[in-house]
Amino acid sequence: MPVVNALLNLFNSPSLGALTEKRNFGSVTFLGRYGLADVMLSNFSNSGINRIGILVDRYTQSMRNHVQTGKTFINNTKIGGLDIIYDEQGNLKPQLNNDISDLTANISYMEHLFCDYLIVAPSNMLMTFDFRKMLKEHIKSGRSITMMYQHRSDLKKRFLDSNVITLNEDGSVKTIKRNDGEANEGDVSLEIYIFNNQTFIDMVSEQPTVSLKYGIKEMVAHYIKKNKKEVGSYLYDGYLLPIFSLEDYVESSFTLLEYENSRKFFKKNWPIYTTTHDTPPALYGAIAEVKNSFIANGAVINGKVENSIISRDVIVKEDAVIKNSILFTNTVVEKGVKLDYVLTDKKVVVGGNKNNYKGTKKQMLVIKQGQK
Repeated sequence: MPVVNALLNLFNSPSLGALTEKRNFGSVTFLGRYGLADVMLSNFSNSGINRIGILVDRYTQSMRNHVQTGKTFINNTKIGGLDIIYDEQGNLKPQLNNDISDLTANISYMEHLFCDYLIVAPSNMLMTFDFRKMLKEHIKSGRSITMMYQHRSDLKKRFLDSNVITLNEDGSVKTIKRNDGEANEGDVSLEIYIFNNQTFIDMVSEQPTVSLKYGIKEMVAHYIKKNKKEVGSYLYDGYLLPIFSLEDYVESSFTLLEYENSRKFFKKNWPIYTTTHDTPPALYGAIAEVKNSFIANGAVINGKVENSIISRDVIVKEDAVIKNSILFTNTVVEKGVKLDYVLTDKKVVVGGNKNNYKGTKKQMLVIKQGQK
């Protein structure tokens, strides 16, 4: 059996406004109990990968707090492990701070990267996928790099600045260019790659001679354009929730409240893991009413909740009405308060003289962490 390692790449992650002001993208709460990074980390784990690295661009502490020891995602802790890879000097040179410079700054990690193949994937492509399928095709092709792509018909409004590709008849990548929104339909890179390990090491070593500003995405594009390496392709035709903005995050969250979409995302025998907090089950009061919502463990519900996502240890008091909202951990909603299209970050208390807070479907009212 080949040895496969994986890198979760948090570089190039999108901004989610206030949600990523003090934390990195991967540690943002999703569906009340997960972090966004948990989805791809669970894909690695369920695919039998026991050595995982997380490339962190900033706010490394939020990721350390979320994954803790990393054992949640590692099946064999004796030979495997999860590493946080962070360049301490990266923020001093932001123009040159990228995933490859992060690896170069952590040369000891690169020196101990003993594997046959390396998978690199971002955390903003929410999907459930068995990487063993892609690996099988990669090995069969005999190529050095395989890129995952999806055929889309919404490129004028989504995947802007992502790479659009065209293919040769044999499935290798013929051309690659940035999506400028001119065409609505095309094959777009998901920035998910499988590398032969030596190819990846060579690519990292070559980057300074090409451009110090180039990351993995740019170096793969460079190889395609210069024909230095033959890059293969893998079509992903499954269910995908791409997140490029706060609006995408909100839309994806509410999309999964619909049963048919939830069935496509949460698959049998393919769990999404997250760090355990050992909180008690959710508690519903005698007059609580809950409809079509995710309620995480530790929540206390004494009011009405509808079409909403309630995180751990949230308290909704009597006569409070929560609709179309997302409440992060330790939010407290006081008696009589009404929320509609509101997103509260952690440790928010909503009450006071005003008891009606309302955003819109297109623009949620966001209350920042710790506000009262």
